[in-house]
Amino acid sequence: MTTIRTLLTCSVGALIAGCTATGHRAAQLGEAATPAGEARATAALADQTKRVLAQRDGDGAVALAERLVAANPHQAAYRALLGQSYLQAGRFASARQAFTDALQLDPQDGRSALNLALAMIAGGNGQGARALLQRHAGAIPAADLGLAVSLSGDPAEG
Repeated sequence: MTTIRTLLTCSVGALIAGCTATGHRAAQLGEAATPAGEARATAALADQTKRVLAQRDGDGAVALAERLVAANPHQAAYRALLGQSYLQAGRFASARQAFTDALQLDPQDGRSALNLALAMIAGGNGQGARALLQRHAGAIPAADLGLAVSLSGDPAEG
């Protein structure tokens, strides 16, 4: 009986705390609940993510970028920022997925194609990276393209 009472007490406490937090969150959103406020908040989060990346804090950038993508999942630039964060944190499989998503949203993004190729190289798929680089060669600066091709295992072509 004591166990049931304890569980019931904990459950009710969690429910009340959850309702209070939800109510507080709704009141806290205020201006952010408007489209313009949400856009400003998202832009500020993107800027913060870029600053954390510049400080070479990959794990911190990942946490911010994941929130950014959750807030606006159809923005290619935010997916690319998430990919950059994953790369810096050494999470190459996650970086490949984020850059693949970014390229699906914006197939002309040469920077995402280059970073996807680098993530593929880090994962040991040099041949796939070379094929990707060839497909996007027109959108990638020549110096970056040459270095990536060399890193992919074809130094003569790079």
